[in-house]
Amino acid sequence: MFRRLHPWILPVVLFALTGPFATPMSVVRAGAIVTAPGLAWDASTQRLSANIDGWSLPKTLTRLSRITGWEVRIEPGADRRIATKFRLLDANDALPRLLGDLNFAVLPRSNSPPQLLIYRTSATQATEIVPAAGKIADELLITLKPGDPSRIDAIARQYGGKIIGRSDGLNTYRLKFDSDAAADLAREALKSNRDLAGIENNIRYDRPDFGEATTDAIVPGLNLKPKGVPPKDQLVVALIDTGIQKVGPPYDGFVLPSVNLESAATVDENGSLSHGTGMLLTLLHGLGYTQQEGESKVRVLPINVFNSAETTTSFDVALGINEAWARGATAFNLSLGTPDPSPLLDNLMHQIHDKGGMFISAAGNTPTAEPSFPAGSAWGISVTASQGPGVLASFANFAPTTDLMASGRSVVTWNGQRWLITGTSPAAASVSGISAGLLSRGWTPQMVEVDLKKNLPFAPGGK
Repeated sequence: MFRRLHPWILPVVLFALTGPFATPMSVVRAGAIVTAPGLAWDASTQRLSANIDGWSLPKTLTRLSRITGWEVRIEPGADRRIATKFRLLDANDALPRLLGDLNFAVLPRSNSPPQLLIYRTSATQATEIVPAAGKIADELLITLKPGDPSRIDAIARQYGGKIIGRSDGLNTYRLKFDSDAAADLAREALKSNRDLAGIENNIRYDRPDFGEATTDAIVPGLNLKPKGVPPKDQLVVALIDTGIQKVGPPYDGFVLPSVNLESAATVDENGSLSHGTGMLLTLLHGLGYTQQEGESKVRVLPINVFNSAETTTSFDVALGINEAWARGATAFNLSLGTPDPSPLLDNLMHQIHDKGGMFISAAGNTPTAEPSFPAGSAWGISVTASQGPGVLASFANFAPTTDLMASGRSVVTWNGQRWLITGTSPAAASVSGISAGLLSRGWTPQMVEVDLKKNLPFAPGGK
């Protein structure tokens, strides 16, 4: 017999876990004051706000490119750690605060967005494009119907594409073309190819957005130990995220060996808290609230899908999910997102959902009714963030596809310091931990989803 949690328990423990909400940044957008972690751009006034503590330059510029629409080019090898806080500054005042001793030039262009050049001595050295989130116009993802995978080689030769990624398990291949126009021509011509089950643009994801800072807040304890069970009896929750750093007891016993994609970046063990590490610790705290017996057969499988530029793509996220499923994952935490849906990811989530898998995704840190993906998929649970019981955080997404609302604040200990994490990412990770604990006790995904929606409700019109 399963013990149903009382309706008040989940909201109370999630808020008690984090205490009163502290907003990381304020910025005026479209006439309203809202908050968001990291960087925010007010397009109406062309002003930038920031609240950054220890970001790398690539992460900062990727985010900047996405929110401003600028094309950003940088001198290869230029890097610095960024810690700054300011509000509503124009570019000439804001960029020196971000770039320190690096030089920059913002070049207006008549038929395209402005170009930001970042360099040490000469603007001509700013040759490396910083990737931004969204569709990668010169790439296609081609999914073949079941059959001989070597057919993709002939297709690539015929249409002028170079295969830069393969997944025979998904029957999906990543092709890069000489230009955006060449990819468009190939896509149009391939529509009549009977060997294809699907064709779409690859989509780039920024490294997940979350606020982090050192804090003196109390860290909740984890009075839980890993239960010694054979691998086949473990309940595995996959953390599809950045790389994780080393964690000590009692957390390390719950962590399976990390899986890194070929392009995945290594993590800095001595720098700032990585997003993946923050989500791992937050997830395990969530798990602790569902395990009353002091032991748990839940294990976390970290899947690092982010590369050295601190971005990933829909192709790599699909590879990570598929690899986690093959390794026995039942639940999947996806604290990442982009405005662009991916049919490849949606179809994969659909297939795994129908086989008993469960997806929990962060709704996103942009206060809009437009969904982020994969949170907007029908085959998962979308979690937004609260700043108190029943109160939507001012930075949080409130799309109609949102299912739950949990605390947007988590406090964890790593590398001898206490860290405050804010955003919809920790909200989703907390829910993933709770879900994994309930699944490990024999609940079905359907039972878990019904109970979560009852205890952590979100009404799209209730903002």
